[in-house]
Amino acid sequence: RLEARAKRERSELDDEEKHARDIERQVKAARRSEDEGVPEATELQRSSADEKVQIGLAPGLVAAGKAKVVRPPTAFSDPTDGGASMIGGSVGGSCSGGSSGKKPMSSIEALMLEEKERKERAQARAEAEAQEAEARKVKGTVRHDDWIVEGIVVKVRNKKLAGGEYHNKKGTIERVVSTYTAHVRIAATGDLIKVDQDDLETVIPSVGGAVLIVNGQGRGERGTLLELDESNFCVRVELRSGRVIDAVEYEDVCKLAL
Repeated sequence: RLEARAKRERSELDDEEKHARDIERQVKAARRSEDEGVPEATELQRSSADEKVQIGLAPGLVAAGKAKVVRPPTAFSDPTDGGASMIGGSVGGSCSGGSSGKKPMSSIEALMLEEKERKERAQARAEAEAQEAEARKVKGTVRHDDWIVEGIVVKVRNKKLAGGEYHNKKGTIERVVSTYTAHVRIAATGDLIKVDQDDLETVIPSVGGAVLIVNGQGRGERGTLLELDESNFCVRVELRSGRVIDAVEYEDVCKLAL
């Protein structure tokens, strides 16, 4: 399941990179297109000093004698004298018909907006994955009351069970009957007995042996015993993922049956 998830994440990253490159190419292409569409300014030149430079205006703007000079409005303008009043109304009525719509985005602006939104989505996804990883890490450090699972080697500590016949005998948990009860197959006799978790204890193998983390950090993960610290009643374990956990207490790790 982890491998499939990692493969999916790599595929998503590849898609994101491809999309980012496409956006970048589109932005560059749009900029080139806009640059090519802008006319280049040229200097007005005349061939001789006596030649006049003529500037053409639209016919509607050159009606001689008909152009009306509009004085700039002031707070004291009189609406009847050709000026525009700033008090109680529109300025010369020219603003009432103006357009209030937003300027449409250029192609470059649209592409840049799309790229910004893509980065925001990617950042949000990365933050969510980081929070999920942190939650898994915290969950792994939580201790549980139950620790018995199938496939681990345990030792019987009940002196009264069957008159003490199984005291200090080792066996393998073949089936978990309930949260705190299991069927244990005794190695020495082959007997199958029903034992409560409180009457069992974990078994620690020699260095290099296969173990299972049964409680605390890394609960449920398999690994190899690297070092035994008898004075502090703990061990050092390398998990299959490659992560090394130090100072794992005896009661939190157990030998795996072959």
